[in-house]
Amino acid sequence: SPQAEDQQEQIEVSSNSSFVDEKETTTVAAAAAAALVPDDPCSLLAHHLPSQPVMLMAFIDSSADGNNDDAVITEGLLSLVDQLQLPHLVSCSGYRPPNQNITKEQTLTLIERLQHQPTTQHKRQNLCSVLNHIQQTDKWSCGFRNLQMLLSALLPHLSPDHPYFYGDIPPSLRRVDSNPECIVTPIPCLRQLQTFLEQSWADGFDKQGAKHYNRRIVGRKSEIGAVEVSSCLAFLSIDSVVLQFIKCKESRSLLGEFCWAYFTKQRTMPSSSAGTKWGGSTTGYCCFCCKSSNEDSLDSTYAHASDLLRVAESSSSSSFFAGNKICQPRKTATTYCTCSCPTFPLYLQWEGHSITIVGVEKHKKANGGDDVTLLVFDPMVNGPKLKDDVQRTLKETNSSTGYQGATVARVSRIGKLPPSMRLSSNKLLSKDCQILMCSIRPLTSKEKNVSRDRVNAVTAAKAAVVKSLQR
Repeated sequence: SPQAEDQQEQIEVSSNSSFVDEKETTTVAAAAAAALVPDDPCSLLAHHLPSQPVMLMAFIDSSADGNNDDAVITEGLLSLVDQLQLPHLVSCSGYRPPNQNITKEQTLTLIERLQHQPTTQHKRQNLCSVLNHIQQTDKWSCGFRNLQMLLSALLPHLSPDHPYFYGDIPPSLRRVDSNPECIVTPIPCLRQLQTFLEQSWADGFDKQGAKHYNRRIVGRKSEIGAVEVSSCLAFLSIDSVVLQFIKCKESRSLLGEFCWAYFTKQRTMPSSSAGTKWGGSTTGYCCFCCKSSNEDSLDSTYAHASDLLRVAESSSSSSFFAGNKICQPRKTATTYCTCSCPTFPLYLQWEGHSITIVGVEKHKKANGGDDVTLLVFDPMVNGPKLKDDVQRTLKETNSSTGYQGATVARVSRIGKLPPSMRLSSNKLLSKDCQILMCSIRPLTSKEKNVSRDRVNAVTAAKAAVVKSLQR
């Protein structure tokens, strides 16, 4: 109806406030249908990785003219968290706890995944272990710092022939592979990211955002949000999608379940024919390289995100859906991927601030529901102090616990991470949030053209969002 169309238009708001209308973004997913499917589902990731273990390194480029990047970089923080062996925790480093007290079915499936993963050598290559904590020293650059954290994890895993390395980036940002045992990838400094944004606007991306910033941001203390980050990544030929959890509790309550599905690599159960094509099993296919529902393309981030939302809706036990005939969760058969593709951090935005999600915990509540807590890197938090706190916790735990008491100690460590690293998804139920998800998959020329006119976005519980706007 005309009224419904008017309400749908209200989902779209200004780019600088970061929420977009995703009604036409299916054209971006349709453009992905032109991509070629490799014979080997993991070939896009594996073809550029050496057969021997290598060290992946990332650092902020300081060679740019006028570079005043004063970010504080903290390395190795996530690996320290993994050493705590916290129950219920799944992180983008690939860590899985030895005893996950979630459900028997989930635990057995995750164990099965671990048994089918490659050796430790290959895990070291494939899993996201490069991630740095990057601290801002001002009150406005959180969006840029989270983008740098995202790139510190993503760029070292890109194929050498990825369009990013052959685009309009300066020579100082080219990948260095001279040492076969160490792949070094410079990360753009703040000024370079601002330059990319201006170039993206000049190239036709995010026209609304370009108008808001008057097409100028280099050298200015201007905040950015998920939409600007997405446009910048699209300009660099990096595939990403913005997920919106907005306007109503039906939509916002899916954020935690979405993150759990993402980090545990859940997917909706493929058809038997797809399972046979990708390894002969419906649980043996790749989270990134598997074919999407149209059966003739690699999964774009849009298709992947849409699938993860279906998993989140199916697994959600939220009371917010009770009695809601407009937005009833769809019960969908789900499975876990057994591949060793990297799991990258997620960019989380709400009004006034953004952080990076690097993992997730899931606990059973006394009433039978689930409590999802996000493991986060907040650029506002002092990184070196954060690392010292985690090291102290690890040292105290190791010195006070013998081998026989290890299991008890692991259980007791819940909540001992610094509070600034843990964010309950329940605290986000009153906020409109966006999550940006990206992958190593390059955008095709056709997809880039579509992205110039429309931000690649999908809204959780869209029917309920539209209904809330009609009230």
